Amino acid sequence: MPPASGSSILYVTPFVTYDEFGAFPLMPIPVAFDWQARLFRMLQDMGHRVTQKPHPESYGPTPPVFAQKFGVPALSGRFEDIYDDYDILLFDFPMQTCFGFALRTEKPVVLVDFGVAEYKPELRALLERRCAVVPGRYDALNRAHVDPAALKQAIERAPFLHDPGFAAAVLLSA
Repeated sequence: MPPASGSSILYVTPFVTYDEFGAFPLMPIPVAFDWQARLFRMLQDMGHRVTQKPHPESYGPTPPVFAQKFGVPALSGRFEDIYDDYDILLFDFPMQTCFGFALRTEKPVVLVDFGVAEYKPELRALLERRCAVVPGRYDALNRAHVDPAALKQAIERAPFLHDPGFAAAVLLSA
């Protein structure tokens, strides 16, 4: 059954750092915070309740404006201890360990794909049978975007994607 308007969504934020170099490309902090603020409003406009789970090792705390202005609280604690309280798990960075954990659960998962990870076609097909993937993009001003209609469709499709093939082929073999 697709999630009704009013579903609870846990947005799992990636690691936030001021470092310019790392193993995987991360959004610069101003770009990430701009993206997250617009994402929260978009999800709320769709009628969803949004909570965010910041990475525990991020550089600093989540801006209080997200809770004050958008009503999006930030959770602490282990992802593994709280994920089950939400209807949908939303990611925009597939290289975090919580994403792999989420794919092993029965929870619906949505990935806004900004092209951080490239998959062989057969692995991409397996991923898309477990996780609703929606393309993200950057505009000329380096602002991150997702098509609201495509995101809405991904949220509606996610509960029907249960194939464990990606986890069996990629995650459990490591």
